[in-house]
Amino acid sequence: MVGETLQRRVLAWRARQRAASPAEQGGGPRAIDPNERGDGSRLSIRGRLRQLAGAVCPRAFRQAPWPTVGFHAAAVAVGLVASGLCFREFVISRGELIAGDFGDARLSIAVLEHWYNVFRGLDAWLSPPFFFPIQHVLAYSVTLFLQSLPYSLFRVAGCDPYVAFELTLWLLTQVGYASMIGLLRGLGFRRGFAILGALLFTFSNLFHSRVVPQAYTVMLVPLCCWCMVKGARAGARHAASAPAWSIAAGVPCPA
Repeated sequence: MVGETLQRRVLAWRARQRAASPAEQGGGPRAIDPNERGDGSRLSIRGRLRQLAGAVCPRAFRQAPWPTVGFHAAAVAVGLVASGLCFREFVISRGELIAGDFGDARLSIAVLEHWYNVFRGLDAWLSPPFFFPIQHVLAYSVTLFLQSLPYSLFRVAGCDPYVAFELTLWLLTQVGYASMIGLLRGLGFRRGFAILGALLFTFSNLFHSRVVPQAYTVMLVPLCCWCMVKGARAGARHAASAPAWSIAAGVPCPA
């Protein structure tokens, strides 16, 4: 009872302070505190950080206009043409030529095939067979765990290891291209510049056969950043979904 009475008195005092004229408050205009809300309470540390981020990039926390069908069609068409140029050697050779050199491609396929056998219960996940007889040395090499998920699906679908490997790289480029468009649009870039930025990020190196296959993990970076932007934007309107976007942003990190 005493606590409720004290709270009512504090609220009434704040109301009188806001209603008081500048002369009654000391003769001068009252300074505006940027960390104070309209009801007199102060912003939390999280609120201050979002306020600072909004001042640096004001459009990052504003809902971007929903893209039209024409924008989707243009983005898909540009992505397909760029993919055809980037993977032209694989397409022209009818699956005979794959990315990477003799060493990197074989290592990547061996690691991906190891994960495929792990999912089937044939291998211990910490002990790749190419390190036999040493056990529990998966960290001696690249792990490629996230890449192994689509690779295993392609293997289950009937693709041989080489075609499944190449299709996995193609899928990573599509993820990088689409998520970069989403990230740039979320930051307020125009539709044309979003497509151009995603095109330069994903398909800037058309010599696909000379690219180290392990480097395709960078295609997951825009996806991580896009989830972070979505989580920060959802924090103000839908606080319940913000942790889900934060968790999603961390999923590509172990790749």
